[in-house]
Amino acid sequence: MPRDIEIQVRGVCKAFQMPGQKPLPVLGALDFEVERGAFATLLGPSGCGKTTLLRIIAGLEKQDAGEVCLSNRCLLKPPIIWQEHRLFPWRTVTGNIAFPLEIARVGKVAAKEKTDALMRLVGLEGFGNYYPDQISGGMAQRVAIARALATESLCLLMDEPFASVDYQTKQALFRELQHLLQEHGLTILYVTHDLRDAIQFSDVIFVLSARPARVLETIHPPAGDLNSSPLEERLWALLRQGKQDRQ
Repeated sequence: MPRDIEIQVRGVCKAFQMPGQKPLPVLGALDFEVERGAFATLLGPSGCGKTTLLRIIAGLEKQDAGEVCLSNRCLLKPPIIWQEHRLFPWRTVTGNIAFPLEIARVGKVAAKEKTDALMRLVGLEGFGNYYPDQISGGMAQRVAIARALATESLCLLMDEPFASVDYQTKQALFRELQHLLQEHGLTILYVTHDLRDAIQFSDVIFVLSARPARVLETIHPPAGDLNSSPLEERLWALLRQGKQDRQ
């Protein structure tokens, strides 16, 4: 039975050219696929090009070679949820979530219904008139998730969005993401440096080398395995290997 592929990265290469310097290779012929409805994680050393790859998939950056293919379900390039929530400080919670709907010229009644539904989905009822500086970091990231969902994209890109929130909030947000995966058929490509998060929440982990990044190994963490130590040690070994290969 054929697999449903949501994101396909084929031979993607990227180098940055600095004035008066040689090109700096960042991505080196990356190849991987993310199945529909999966929580996929990119794990690799700092500076290996994970964020650059997300920007390429989102259409914010142009690769030098290779291609990114999205499924026919993705009518628009997928949005990125960043480590900083990047909300508009002059807009309320409701105003931030409604922004993509305004851009799409959705009618006021339909936009309000959609915004209210998204606020309920991420647990923000009663906070619609608050501004970003009046809510917690975890709540701000909930707003960012709701705003991304307002685009009606069926694929989300996430660049360490919970790095600055406390452990309990992060666990709650991950549970909400898993609910969205199951109930709405979303696909998530998630960047992190946290090995335990990758093991606990991922359906698949793509371990990247140091730049120019390539996929060292594709790992499918066993579901429900509470003893993550052996896999964590294996991931550490792969990351060390990736650094040594580039030295």
